[in-house]
Amino acid sequence: MIRSIVTTTLSMIVAMALCLASVGLVLAETTTTTESVNPSCPDAKVFSNKLFSAIDWDNIFPIRIAGGKLGSGDIPDGAADSRFVCMCLDNNGVPFFGTQLGMWRPNRLIEVVRVANCSPALGGTMLQSRTRLIGGPEAQEHDSTDVHFYNVNVWAFPLITMLNLFTSTQCGNDGFMDVDLINISTVDPTWNDEELSLLFTPEAYIFCTPPALALQLADAAASTVGKPMNSAIGSAGTWGSLYPLSGFGLTMGSAPQVTSLIATKALAKLHRIAFARRTMGNDTMCGAKISVTITKTQYRYSTFYPVPEVSGKLSDMYSNFEGEDKDLAGHQDSNFEGEDKD
Repeated sequence: MIRSIVTTTLSMIVAMALCLASVGLVLAETTTTTESVNPSCPDAKVFSNKLFSAIDWDNIFPIRIAGGKLGSGDIPDGAADSRFVCMCLDNNGVPFFGTQLGMWRPNRLIEVVRVANCSPALGGTMLQSRTRLIGGPEAQEHDSTDVHFYNVNVWAFPLITMLNLFTSTQCGNDGFMDVDLINISTVDPTWNDEELSLLFTPEAYIFCTPPALALQLADAAASTVGKPMNSAIGSAGTWGSLYPLSGFGLTMGSAPQVTSLIATKALAKLHRIAFARRTMGNDTMCGAKISVTITKTQYRYSTFYPVPEVSGKLSDMYSNFEGEDKDLAGHQDSNFEGEDKD
């Protein structure tokens, strides 16, 4: 009798447990299937395994250590001369010696988006709920040329530093040691107003002259063979003109071409307001220097989202996408004692 009661009781407990488990599974399934995705602000899954698989690690080469070259690739124009031993001064003016290190580092993450305040890097988060300043194509007033407008979010993304590789705060450091939001175009009134932008960059009028346009053609030809001209500060090679420093770009090329131009404009704007620094050259061995113009040979681009650019190649599908995250590698020369490299 007692054995029968115990058996019955245990059967009821097991049945209740199975019932509760079934309810839990149903609830979990319901939660998963009803999860909504915002198509206008997608998740780029930056902080996932894509952080390693979607980055072109071949782009960090060549690495120069103590004047020697490791890996294939060309050393960018304007880089520091090769040397075995270097000297810098500490905060007290006392000299210390080290070894030169030069390399490319994943350093910035630039989000080129149509929807204002959208951040695919943060999982498709809207930084604000504003619906103004939404980008899109439109026609010029006096001709049939189409233009595009994009918003940008620029992140400091020193991946090599965060992985604790070649890190130190003494030399060659541009000031950013972790992920940080540097600039949001929606809070910049000059980004969506070209006339207002010209007031803050009056040198833009110079780059509209015939000699400047001829120099832009020369820079386009040089950029095609991988040798952009740093002297052509108003040109972004075959992508177009850098000025005015706003979010507008002509739609004469593919979507990657237009968004690459917008990303370069965003970098040039950061240099103009001293938020970005020059990290290559003999005079930057002991620390980055403020430069109000962009040093084009200092930067490399690779696309992170929607189609990763790995091993220097893009999928043929990429031309179908018009907004993406760009992972940016910057080159830096420094005196190395475990010093930071950009």
